[in-house]
Amino acid sequence: MSPRRIILSLAASLVLAAAPLSAQLDFGKLSKGLDKLKQGVDTAKDASKVAKGVTGIGPEEERQIGDAVALEIIAKYGGVVRESDVMHRVNLVGQALARYSDRPDLEWRFAVLASDTVNAFSAPGGWVFITRGLYERADSDDTLAGILGHEIAHITNRHALKIVERNEAAAGGKSLLLKRSSEARELNAQVQQINAQLGVDIGGLVKAIVETGFDAPTEYEADKDGRQLAVTNGFAPGGLRAVLANLKQTGENRKTMFSTHPPLAVRIQKLPDEPAPPAAPKPLPAKLDPAGNAGILARLGGAVVRSVATDDASAWHQHGEGEVLLQALGAAVQVEFREGAVVLAPGEFVLVPRNREFRLVAPAGSRVLAIAPGAVAFD
Repeated sequence: MSPRRIILSLAASLVLAAAPLSAQLDFGKLSKGLDKLKQGVDTAKDASKVAKGVTGIGPEEERQIGDAVALEIIAKYGGVVRESDVMHRVNLVGQALARYSDRPDLEWRFAVLASDTVNAFSAPGGWVFITRGLYERADSDDTLAGILGHEIAHITNRHALKIVERNEAAAGGKSLLLKRSSEARELNAQVQQINAQLGVDIGGLVKAIVETGFDAPTEYEADKDGRQLAVTNGFAPGGLRAVLANLKQTGENRKTMFSTHPPLAVRIQKLPDEPAPPAAPKPLPAKLDPAGNAGILARLGGAVVRSVATDDASAWHQHGEGEVLLQALGAAVQVEFREGAVVLAPGEFVLVPRNREFRLVAPAGSRVLAIAPGAVAFD
């Protein structure tokens, strides 16, 4: 991972840490947002200008139209996945990309749709969706960045709003909220008012995005710009190409995979021929050494992770190679120093400074997890 990518990931982590996961995707605000849009239209001097061209859609109108489109997409694809680890990963990568996109000022929101289809969508104002079926095929952050970068490019290039400008949103697109809850029906009524007052057919726009899709040149532009955005942020340049190639290899089903996109082979051909990034390694379970020896569990760079079995009291140790982390596993362990002792309850750990003498005192058969430089030996 490049230093720039580390910095960006840290920045995204700080952004996410500032707000709980539930606040990162607050759909409850959409109802208020639609009300606010309606009020804005009611007081506008010339609301019809919105329907005349994309230049007439200001930031507030774009955001609220995007909210209405997002509601319809969520309804069509069965809601969103709420697992915290999934939300965190998608937002960590997505927010890092969005921060350095051409429109970092948007209220960017990223979510995984609870659908096994293989696709991704975006809505004006900063909404980016990836289906669970596609998310599970993104085997590294590099491939995920390629996918999200493509959708971010649709938004920064205002592709959906250009559909409105050209008046190509098919009229009569059926709302998916009609047969939902009473709150959804209320939202639907508000969406219909927006349709009438702004001259924007939300249902038709959703249909154009998720059923008809953007035309081929637009998709190729999003591939190109999305790849460049990922590269600029330190992700491997071959991420998007790799996921497309993987999907092509496993068999392209136009009914479930990128059904609104150009053929995978053409998209791959138009991207630079770059090597696929390595897949993220899957963690494997490790077992403690049953023989009671100082078994090596794993290696972390120059450090070694060991399970150390105690026998009442060990010999005194002093290591000049580096610090040693000791964690009690199944029973309390006492770490004695010349200056005094520290008692570790199961799960607690202590960091022993370089050149500090210590020994372990614990009932025979107790276990200690030790992380230390490879040259450090335990009796």
